[in-house]
Amino acid sequence: MHKHSRPTARSGKLKQVPRPAAFTIRVECYAGYKADEKPRCFWLAERRYEVQEILDQWYSPEDTWFRVRANDGNLYILRHRLTAQEERWTLESFRKEAGRG
Repeated sequence: MHKHSRPTARSGKLKQVPRPAAFTIRVECYAGYKADEKPRCFWLAERRYEVQEILDQWYSPEDTWFRVRANDGNLYILRHRLTAQEERWTLESFRKEAGRG
């Protein structure tokens, strides 16, 4: 009896895993000499978080990114996308600080 080999799931190609969608959030900003300069607070669902400290800020061609510490002591990365077609804030990352509830 001749046994046929079955195709395996391993094709040698990497599987494309979609990146999880970021959460669209509402952000209140401090506007200095230009609009929406720095985030002051943001809302996740119905909860309001005050930005206690902006730890870092960086830019890409269409986005401004902020690494902030909120009043709950945790770290958040917020992204502000501002293009001719779109303006929105998203929560890109969250890190719970050690020793926090």
